[in-house]
Amino acid sequence: MRLSFHPLVFCFSAVCLLLSGCVSTKHSAPLGGCLTHFKAGEKLLMAEVPGITAHESSGLYKKLEKAAREAGLQPAYAAEQEMDLRLYQVRPNADTASLAALQKLGYTYYLRVHIEGLTATQSYAHTSAEEKKDIYPATPPAYQKEEDVSKAILTFQLYTTDERRLIYTLVTQTEMRSLILPEKDGGDHAVNFSDKAMATQKAMSKGVAKLFSNCQ
Repeated sequence: MRLSFHPLVFCFSAVCLLLSGCVSTKHSAPLGGCLTHFKAGEKLLMAEVPGITAHESSGLYKKLEKAAREAGLQPAYAAEQEMDLRLYQVRPNADTASLAALQKLGYTYYLRVHIEGLTATQSYAHTSAEEKKDIYPATPPAYQKEEDVSKAILTFQLYTTDERRLIYTLVTQTEMRSLILPEKDGGDHAVNFSDKAMATQKAMSKGVAKLFSNCQ
C-alpha cells in the first residue's frame, strides 16, 4: 500500500524540527559559582512566579520538578503546599524568619524565579532574490531584525534555610529567532512561531538544567 501525505504536513513538521535550531541561550552568575552541592533527599521549595498566571507558574514548576527528582531531591511548590504552610503560619519569603520556619518544616532550599524581561513576536516576511541583492549586495544571509526575536530573561535565586541567606543567583536569557526558509529562486521566507509562553518555558528549561549542573 502506498502512503501519501499532504505537503503542508511535511512543511509543518520541518518547521517544528527546525524551530529548536533557532534557539540560543546564555547564562550569567557571580564568580565563585554555586555555594552548595545538592544531596539526595534534600527538600526544595519553589515559590510561585510573580507576574504571570497561576497556570503558567505551575507549568514552570513542572520543569523544575522533573529536574529536581532526577537529581534525587524532593521538590515542592508553594502553591500546592499552601494549606500546610498556613497550618504552621508560614508565609514563604526570603527573609530570615521565613527561611528559619521553612527549615523547621524540613526544607533545605528555597527557590525564587523572576521574569526580568519578556518580549515575543509572531512574524512572517518574504524577501525576493532581487530584494536581497539590493539590500545585501555583498554577502546576504544571517540577517535578522531585532523585533523578530522572542526573548525571555529569568533570574533564579537559591536560598539555604540553615544559613538563612542567598547562596546562588543565575540569570538565563533565551532568544528564539525567525527561521529562514530559502526558495529555489534565491528568495526566502522568515517565520517566527514563538510566543511569550514558549520563550519563558524554554528559558525555564535551560535555566533549571544550568542550575542543577552548577550545584551538583
